[in-house]
Amino acid sequence: MDESRNEPLSSQTGATSLSSESEAKKDPRKEALRRTHYRMIRDMTDVAGVLDYIHSKLEVSRATKQRIQAERTSCDQARELISLVETLGDEGYDVFRDALLSTEQ
Repeated sequence: MDESRNEPLSSQTGATSLSSESEAKKDPRKEALRRTHYRMIRDMTDVAGVLDYIHSKLEVSRATKQRIQAERTSCDQARELISLVETLGDEGYDVFRDALLSTEQ
């Protein structure tokens, strides 16, 4: 059983210790997001809240926000939201983590 399933999503997006030299060269934030990508899409319960938080902290266009909200399912919305976060750089990862904490995910 996946023991991380009971952990908040926000606790899984921080930097973690890396075991191999090749992993050490990767950005730990991107690596954490990559590792938890499927689970976040599946388990994010408040996509709108996370998106609103990100929109309030970073320059995300209204059109981008509306495009994400227009997705049919919450999984599709979460997938698009994570794709957005991947384009926002280091600050985007930090704000995303803060958004998850703020929305208790």
